[in-house]
Amino acid sequence: MKAKTHPILKMLCFESGGRSYAFDVTEFAAAAGSCPFVAYRGLPAGVSGVVQWGGRIFPVLDLGGALGIPSGANIPGGETIFLFCVDCEGGPFREFAVPIPCDARLIAPAEVAPAPKGAPSCVRGLVRDTEGLEAQLVDIHWLAR
Repeated sequence: MKAKTHPILKMLCFESGGRSYAFDVTEFAAAAGSCPFVAYRGLPAGVSGVVQWGGRIFPVLDLGGALGIPSGANIPGGETIFLFCVDCEGGPFREFAVPIPCDARLIAPAEVAPAPKGAPSCVRGLVRDTEGLEAQLVDIHWLAR
């Protein structure tokens, strides 16, 4: 499948486990740092803990498990940003948070190509920006399933 030109959208790009990943920022309600994170035993599969934001408690999805990042690489620490989704459809989690490294940056993709072979199921494409950066585009709706 040939790469296609993508409308100018803002994507939040970050590196983890030696790979670059991106999220479409329009799919999130907010991003915040310094949120109290607590890990509990016995949480549902795919949830690594909970975080408080805006007076509410959100489950924190296990991004590392979905992307195949080594265990513990995605556990929120002092340098974490949480992306908050408040109206996700198609899964048991309508509201959730995703932790990403604090050094994430905004990019405007020039094109979106099909997901690379062997990419995790949650990756829906490969974005390239005008400077040649390539990042796997993560589907938040898949993460919430």
